[in-house]
Amino acid sequence: MDYSLMRKVEKYARQNKLFNISDRVVLAVSGGPDSLCLFHLFLKLMEQYDLKLVVAHLNHCLRPEGPGEAEAVAKLAGEHGLPCEIRAVDIGALKNELGIGEEEAGRLARYQLFLEVANKYNATTLATGHHRDDLAETVLLNIIRGSSVDGLAGILPKRRWKGLKLIRPLLCLRRSEIEEFCNLNNLKPFTDSSNLERNYKRNKLRLDLIPYLEKQYNPRIIEALANLGDLAAQDRRLLQALARLYYKRYAHFDGPFTRLDRTAVIDLPPALKGRVIFKALAKHIAPGQLNRLHIRRLEGFLANSKEGSRLSLPGGMEAKLSGPFLILSPV
Repeated sequence: MDYSLMRKVEKYARQNKLFNISDRVVLAVSGGPDSLCLFHLFLKLMEQYDLKLVVAHLNHCLRPEGPGEAEAVAKLAGEHGLPCEIRAVDIGALKNELGIGEEEAGRLARYQLFLEVANKYNATTLATGHHRDDLAETVLLNIIRGSSVDGLAGILPKRRWKGLKLIRPLLCLRRSEIEEFCNLNNLKPFTDSSNLERNYKRNKLRLDLIPYLEKQYNPRIIEALANLGDLAAQDRRLLQALARLYYKRYAHFDGPFTRLDRTAVIDLPPALKGRVIFKALAKHIAPGQLNRLHIRRLEGFLANSKEGSRLSLPGGMEAKLSGPFLILSPV
């Protein structure tokens, strides 16, 4: 065991309060280098923190190696006395059924499995093997797509998701450190051949764009992007805390209605105004139905519309100006 790497991960976990004594943790284990590193580090953390661990693995039914990998993960968990939940999902069929991309279908199936396993074992926490290179790639992808400041934060060390605490304890490690850990500890990770297929955007970015940027612009581009993600995450936490404060101050509730103090919200700095408006809308509308266009429309409506004006919103909601208030209510 590389104890210097172990100490690095443990320090990162303490700084970000990733888990508590006696937490029940679902480990997402694909069998690749990242998840094997995660698995073996958590075996040590389990002893120190009295953690209760359960392993979850999804066979995507996209490669002939899938069943063998699932069997090997189950064997690994069994050797250490850990419960293991394995599921096979035909991601190609799921993609066609939902009309979405293969990557998105795989992600949906994995996280549905993780949620069901967590519920079965009363787990409070889900740990995945995302690392610092993943963080940098996500930041760059979000920049290319046209991201908000929140998108620049990339992958967060932890967040709440459907009642679970989703944690990424390896975000302090580079891919090279993880691969070295596997070599030093004689671990035999699987190689996912799909990681070399350039029909996936992230693969093209990792295989082509980042090496080009390293060669032509900045040999430390991964660390530069990851540092940007760290800084953006700090700003995001501050802005979210301030938005919660102002939302609590300016929002009033009456049954299905939400009233916002119109003048006070208009006078907020732009970085806070949109967040307060989003919080008000998210109380009534599923976040998946909201985007920046709705926020901008409502900002313009607040600033430029007259008394009694109405604006249709997603989810069967509408906004109305009444006296000093913006009122959100069902149609």
